[in-house]
Amino acid sequence: MKFGKRDKSIIDALFILALFAVFLICALFIVLFGAKIYKSTVKSSEVSFENRTCYTYIIEKIRQNDNINGILISDDSDGSVITLTRNVNGKDYATYLYCDEGYLKEYTTLSDNELNKSAGTKITPLESMSAIECTKNLYKFTLKGENVDTSFHVSLTSYTGGEANE
Repeated sequence: MKFGKRDKSIIDALFILALFAVFLICALFIVLFGAKIYKSTVKSSEVSFENRTCYTYIIEKIRQNDNINGILISDDSDGSVITLTRNVNGKDYATYLYCDEGYLKEYTTLSDNELNKSAGTKITPLESMSAIECTKNLYKFTLKGENVDTSFHVSLTSYTGGEANE
């Protein structure tokens, strides 16, 4: 048997070039599709993170000060203000949690001083916060923002008083 050298035609070169082009196009679509999925996953994670950060922060602050006399919820023009009082070394301190300028803010001062909203520390982006006392030991919070829209209840763990609906 004699194998002869075959002449290469232009069709062979075009076929290899077309096959390579199809491979590149498929690879490009896979990368673009993966980028779109990654972008939506990151956005979903950011929304979830901001939701959890807001309500977890508020819950933990309340639980740190969860004696029934230490929490006061008041309303002002921008929404609810949570006032948490604590006695440290014989001095009464107030920690305020409130929304201002598109952020959840915290401000701690001596109880005799008034709330200075502009001096508060920015915690996380949040447009509005409303809080209501459902019962003596149960509070309902509603938070709204660009990536936050949630409601939750906080029960005070140290409350030992009478009926739940007092």
